[in-house]
This record gives sequence, C-alpha cells and structure tokens, in this order.
Amino acid sequence: MRTPCIGPCGAALAASLLLAATAAAQPAPATPPATQPTAGSLIEDRAAQKLLAAGDSRIELDQVREGLELYQQVIERYPRSPVRFEAFVRLGRHHLEKSRDPLKALPYFERAADAANESASLRGQAMLMVGRCYYEVQKYPQAFAALRAVIQAYPGTEFSNQAYFYIGSAHYKLGAYNRAIEAFNKVGTAISDTEQGKKHIEIGKRLFVRLSDIDLLSLGEGALITVQVSAAGGDSETVRLARVGTAASSNYLGEIDTALGEATPGDNLLQLRGDDTVTVTYIDAQTADRRMNVPRVQTLKVVSNAIADFMDGAFRDPLKNVVVGKQAYVRVIDYDRDLSAGSDTVEVKVIAKRPIRRSEATTEPATAATGEEPATQPAAYQQIDELKLTLVERPRAGTSDAAASATAEPQPIHSGVFGGQVPVLAGEPVAGDSVLQVQVGDVLEVIYIDQVNTAGKPAEVKASAQTVHGSLGEVRVANQDIRDQQLELQTRLKKAEALTNIGRLYKQLGLDEQAARHFRSGVEECESLAAKAKNLGGEVLETMYVRLWNLYIELDELDKAAAMCLALQREFPNSQFVDEALLGLGQTAMKKGEHEKAIAVFKRVLDLPTSQRKADALYNIGLCQEAMAAPKTPTDKPNQQMMEAAFVSFQTAFDRYPTSGVAGDALGKMADFFMARKEYDRAVSTFQRALDDYPDAQFTDRVLYDYGRCLYRMQRPAEALARFRQLMSEYPQSKLAGKARQIVAALEKKGASDE
Repeated sequence: MRTPCIGPCGAALAASLLLAATAAAQPAPATPPATQPTAGSLIEDRAAQKLLAAGDSRIELDQVREGLELYQQVIERYPRSPVRFEAFVRLGRHHLEKSRDPLKALPYFERAADAANESASLRGQAMLMVGRCYYEVQKYPQAFAALRAVIQAYPGTEFSNQAYFYIGSAHYKLGAYNRAIEAFNKVGTAISDTEQGKKHIEIGKRLFVRLSDIDLLSLGEGALITVQVSAAGGDSETVRLARVGTAASSNYLGEIDTALGEATPGDNLLQLRGDDTVTVTYIDAQTADRRMNVPRVQTLKVVSNAIADFMDGAFRDPLKNVVVGKQAYVRVIDYDRDLSAGSDTVEVKVIAKRPIRRSEATTEPATAATGEEPATQPAAYQQIDELKLTLVERPRAGTSDAAASATAEPQPIHSGVFGGQVPVLAGEPVAGDSVLQVQVGDVLEVIYIDQVNTAGKPAEVKASAQTVHGSLGEVRVANQDIRDQQLELQTRLKKAEALTNIGRLYKQLGLDEQAARHFRSGVEECESLAAKAKNLGGEVLETMYVRLWNLYIELDELDKAAAMCLALQREFPNSQFVDEALLGLGQTAMKKGEHEKAIAVFKRVLDLPTSQRKADALYNIGLCQEAMAAPKTPTDKPNQQMMEAAFVSFQTAFDRYPTSGVAGDALGKMADFFMARKEYDRAVSTFQRALDDYPDAQFTDRVLYDYGRCLYRMQRPAEALARFRQLMSEYPQSKLAGKARQIVAALEKKGASDE
C-alpha cells in the first residue's frame, strides 16, 4: 500500500502533486467573503493601484526615495483600500532586504498581517516576514510565536515550509540542536492542495520528488529507492530517494537539477527544451489490492517565468538609463521559448513615454464626476512612440566563437536568452520607422507577453529605463553624492551607532578605557549635529535622542540618560522608542535605589496601548518589589506582602507574555518563590505546563534545570536525573548545562554508594 507524492519546485519545495493520496493536506484558510464593493471603493482601489504601479516604476528606474514616497501615499490617501496592504509589504521588503533594517520593516509587515487583509497569500507572506524580522534581530521567542502562527494559519503551504526553516535556524543558533533537527526535518514536507494541483516544472530550477509508500517501512535502513524521470526531448535520469524524518517515516524525498540543453541520459542532470514534458515514474511493488509492480506516473509541463531588461552593449549588466543618440539594448530571458537547436526568436514592443506636466494634466477633462477615478490622481505618462522588435536567441554566456567555428557542425544554441537593439535618437516621433525619437527625461519601456508561465495564463512582462545625456559613467558618479542635509545627518547618526557598538565590544572584553573613549566620540558626534537635527525635526531628531540615550546609559551618566528619555517622550509621544525610553528611565531610577519612582515609570509603559515591552515593564516592577521586600537589617524579616506582590508581577509577565525575552527569568523567579515556601507540587505543575505549551521557548533550559531541582527536593531522584540529562542533551551550550553535569555526577555517585 502506498501514497506517493511527486512534484516540482524552485529554490525550496514549491509545488507537489499527490498520486492517489490517502489523506490530503489541509488547505490554507478560506478567504472570508468580501462585501459587495461600492462604486466609491472601486474608484479608490483603481486609483490606489495606479499610485502603487507608479511607485513600482520609480523603483525600477532606481529612484528609490520617490518610489517609497509613492507607496507611503497609497497608505495615507487610501487608508480603507485593500491595496494599502500591498504597499505595506513593499515598504517592509525594502527595509528588510535593501536597507537591512528589520526593526523598521517590522511595523509594515505587522499591519499587512492584520486579519482585515483578505488576500490569503499576501497576509501569509506578511505573517512569515514578521517572524523573519524577529529572527534577524535575534528576538527568538517572538520569532517562534510568529512562525508557529504561520504554520497554524497556513498548514501544508510553502509558508509553513519556510516557517519551519526559520524555527530550525533559531534553535540551532540557541544551541538546541535536537529541536533544530526536528524542525529542519519538516522543511519541504508541507504541501498544499493548491500546490499539489500544479502540473508544471520550471526550467533551471531543481525538481523535487516526494514519495509516500507505507510498504517501504519493511525495508532495512539504506535500501535503494528510486524513481525514473524522463523528458520528451530524450533525456532520462534515475533519481535516488532518501527517507525524510524518523526511522518510522514512510516519506521519501529526492531531487535533480534541470537545465536547457541537448539530452545526455545518465549524467544526473535533466536537460530540457522549451516545449518538453517531463514524466516521473515510480514502480509500486505491491498495492493495497495485491497487484504487483504497478507504475505510478506523473506528467509535468515545462514552463518558465520570463524576465525583461534593458542591458549594456555586452549584454552583461541591466541598466536603468539609456543615452540619447545611442542604441538601446533589450534582453528577454524566457527558457520555454527555446524550441530548437538553432537561434529561436521572440517579439517585444518597445515604447517611449513622456511625463505629463502639471499644466498639461489640468487641461484634461476631469473624470471624478463620471465615477471613473479621482480628479486628484494625476496621469503619469503619455505614450509618444512605439515599435515592434524581434529578439534573437543568443549563445550561452562563455561560449567561445572560435571553438564553435572550428567544429565541422554548428553548435546548438540552448540559452533561452534573447537580445536585440533599437536606435534611440533625439527628435519628434516619426510613425512607422524603426527608430525611437525621444527627449532627455523620457522613459523607454519594453513589453513582452509571456505566454507560458507558472501562473497558467499569459502575463505581461515589462522593464523601464530613463533617457539621459552623456555617458552612463557620469550618471553613476552623480548618484554617489549625498543629496541633502537629512541624508548627511542620517549618515553621521549611523557613525554614532557604530561607535556605540564598538564601545560595547571593548566593554565586553573588559577594556573600559577604550570603550569610554568610543562612547565619548559617539556623544560628540551627536552633539555636533544637534542644532541641525532640531531644525529638521522628524526622524532625524528622534534617532538622535535614541542614540544619545544609549550612549549616556553606557557611560553610566544616568541623569543625562533620563533627560534624553523625557525629551523623546515629550517631543515624540507616538514614537516606537517611547516604551524603550521609559524602560530606560525606570532602570535608571532602579540603579539609584528609587524603586517606588521606578515602579511608577514602568506602569506608564503598561498604559501604552501598542507597546511591545509590557512584559519587561512587569518583570522590572517585580524586581523593584522584590528589592523593597528585602530585609533592611540582618535582624529584620522579609516583607511577605511585598514578596507576594512581586510574585504576582512575575506570574503576570509569564502568563500574559510567554514568548517575551523575560518570560524565562520570570518563571525562574516563580520557581524560587515556590521552593522557598516548599510548594513543590505547584512548581512541578508550572514547569510541566511551560514544557507542554511552549515547545520553542528560549527558557526551556531554565525550566528543565529548576524542574530537576524541584524533583530532587521531592525525593524523586530518578526523575530529577532524567530532567538534568535532558537539559545536557538538548541544550549543551546552555550556561546551566555545566551545573546540570555536576549535579548528575553527584547524584550518580550518591546512587552508587547507596547500592
């Protein structure tokens, strides 16, 4: 009896097809039915989509700041349109992948992940990116919570595959290797019904084959399991499968690379042509109805997603600018258009568009009254010229012309890369000629219709380039200049941040003098730009306050740090750094022994509706109450009422925010409280609940350690040993593993002497 599953995918397992599966994977959550849109909402959505597309065009032209501003306008102008979620994701991706600033990207992804977003794919992407942002900044507890939410909301999808990958990576970095292996084993095993229904393979991507056959459990470890992968063009390869998961798993996975080229059977590379079909065959040795050696076959169509670009004359690098008076070189990559051994061709349309000036735009008739689009939405461009261009398939990069000419037979061309060129001259358009006439500042656009792709329907592929004077070298140099004062100040604030980080490294190494020197240099850098920052205001001033606050904390100049905190809260009450500033202010008061004042400040963090640091505030309140409960003199007794208040604070921090960075410390404080009162049963119940409910928790090593201590005090040494050994096995890098090792050695020695 078997349930084989065979499928193609890209960089990760992206598509798979079931063959008579006994149980289908759960689909992604159904999109709730949307209410019937009104005429006004349709107008807003169309206008928002145009603004979003304008931002995309700016990004393509390397005008990043302008593009980001247009995305922001989508959010501000159309706060009720679903298009705003696309703008959130674009802004988030820019800050995460281009600016390398996960904390700045996080709020955008969180807003796109809101339940109001009815696009399942967009919301799933945003939820995954929330987890990735936390992962990138090493906030692993928050990452685990976000990624587990993705798996729960989108089981059996590529989103859950990627979530398992980041969960495994986080456990690996934390030293929890067993948990990392457990998560990594699940990567690639989640395949949705939608993905299983796909019957295509992308040329150049790796083909993954997943097989589920319960009969294979009877075979010994290392048994050879294979499938045959054949292409209509003549290639045929044998793919070996390996078991996925534990020894009791009936799932097997194999893979093979694909490429355009002439068929060469048996070389472990599946060579394809653009019009090929691929057949995957598995011989089922015994079926449920007792038939023997039954072939299980899956057929896949070859496809490719096209890419269009303007290129330099050597067809090496994409360009965003074309010089007037020279040639524009156009490239299309579309592997499924490689249909023969010769040079195949594709056809594109190249158009020239001119920005519409404000004076021209106001002469156009207003359309708001007709219900088509808002009058405030400006038209971006007007087409002024166009022509059709035939592109010819080029030899693969690195092919030697001399070597090709030396052979008796012409070399086959299987690159899927098509190129051509068109003259771009200054002047007014002439209909029907083979030249594009433009002015400097016009935009060229290549349009290619990709007939065969992963979406299953024709798609329009575009690329843009702006016309410029002179040489491209001059343009690139000009882009290196700092454009304005704001960017200059941001650069200097980055320098202050770097000085802070270097100082912290010196501090960790015990080189306090060098650390203080770098902290002082950071302060001087910030103070030298303070006047300009106050004139500019906004993000620059906010960042300066944060930088100075961090530097004063490092220098232990607590009064100055408190002043920066108050300034930030006063001038930027809605800043994402306000809770950080209040925590800093409270911790400053704690260091001075002003615990009641500190508690009052921490409570202000609890009053912030959107703060992400409430767990830290509760935990610090507990620390203050614990300090206030301590005896003032050796003859005094602890203040039991204040100790119980501290316990409530720690318990609230753990119960409400179990994925926070202080949850483990709060649980440890609770354990100390229980054991001090010899309430071991309550302690054991708390520890077991923590292990059951939070499998990815960063504090699991602490739980296991305290669990073992508690069991030993309950006269249950065997169970205590099991917990200490579990800690040593699963968290060998933990600081508590060494203590556990000493306790285990002592208990084993004691057990041997008792015998």
